[in-house]
Amino acid sequence: CGLDNAKIVSICTAKESKANYIEYKYGTKSKVELTYRADENNPKNIFHRAEVAYASNTQDTIWFKNGPFTYVIFMPARGTPGIEVSRNKEVISRHECSGGWRDAVRGERKDSPFIVDHGKGDVSKFEELW
Repeated sequence: CGLDNAKIVSICTAKESKANYIEYKYGTKSKVELTYRADENNPKNIFHRAEVAYASNTQDTIWFKNGPFTYVIFMPARGTPGIEVSRNKEVISRHECSGGWRDAVRGERKDSPFIVDHGKGDVSKFEELW
């Protein structure tokens, strides 16, 4: 999605039903500033996925850790999708899709050897993983 800071965030997988890679990209159309890819060449790079329940909402969440940074991509049932970045568990950046769901493209949910699926649960179950 296009973010409120004029950047683009995306997560892509292979087209096959069992994805052999998953990749996060952040930046602009002309300059990608960060790429994080999990594949056979980068088997230690792992993504996590969960359906997180809040008091009055749920959201599909994908996250990964890169050194002291944690990147959480959130897609709420009600509200605007976006990304939150933390350093050592302290939020340092949060941006929403500038056009809300209208500008967010969402593909089908895929299984991958590079995604740990944590299932469904209350936010307190997942906060410690972020």
